[in-house]
Amino acid sequence: MLRNFIASLAGGWWSRGGYDWWVVTQLEIFGGAVRTWPWVPPREITGVISLSLVEPFKKLFKGSYRKTVIFMRLWDLLLGSVPAIIGLSRNVIGDWWKVGLVYAIFQALITSNDAPSTVLEGEIGREISDYTEYVTGERPDGSIGLITQLAEKVTDPLKALMTIAVFKWSGYDPGIGSNKRWSQDIVRENSAMYSKAFFLLNLADIVPTILNIIPLFFYDLEGKKKEDMYAALNERRALIAKESTATTEMKAMVEMMAQADA
Repeated sequence: MLRNFIASLAGGWWSRGGYDWWVVTQLEIFGGAVRTWPWVPPREITGVISLSLVEPFKKLFKGSYRKTVIFMRLWDLLLGSVPAIIGLSRNVIGDWWKVGLVYAIFQALITSNDAPSTVLEGEIGREISDYTEYVTGERPDGSIGLITQLAEKVTDPLKALMTIAVFKWSGYDPGIGSNKRWSQDIVRENSAMYSKAFFLLNLADIVPTILNIIPLFFYDLEGKKKEDMYAALNERRALIAKESTATTEMKAMVEMMAQADA
């Protein structure tokens, strides 16, 4: 849990820093909202299809959630890096349909593991809580929420600084009117700036997710260790449930006797 908290803290200063490169690029690199919409459905479709891939992904690497999540994150990094590098090479910047096609293809491939990622990462989080309960007898759900809030209070101010740094790096000039930006001639003239924006669009949000998998390299709650833990937890929970039922029945009996005496 501590490693996961540190990873979240390390990635929090970067992710979603008040800037949204999707807004910037859809209005300018693609040439406006109308020219953007054809490239959105592929990723939405594969995102829905990914629901059917949850079970197949669960069976990868002999059911190791840790190895599967690491594989999916590296898959995202690879598929995000290819269009980002293509954008930096400026081979597609300035032609809205070329840049849109590159974006649509690779985003569709990346989102093909969205549902499995959500499910398996949730399963790992549950296992961490279960392991804490197994060791200490108490579940850490409340403390995890508190720690997350504290991490956000630390990283939120850093996000604003990150926003400024990112825009300066790209050379983005907010003083140019959007109607001028929509001209593909303007995009070609400023291809260096737009290639950096396209790079960020494809790769920026993947960085925090890569940081978040670092703790998984040390995650060893698998195989027999996990089986033994759940056997002990189930036995303990069954005993607690039995004691709770017995106490409830005893209370009911006392109340009935009191009513009879009255």
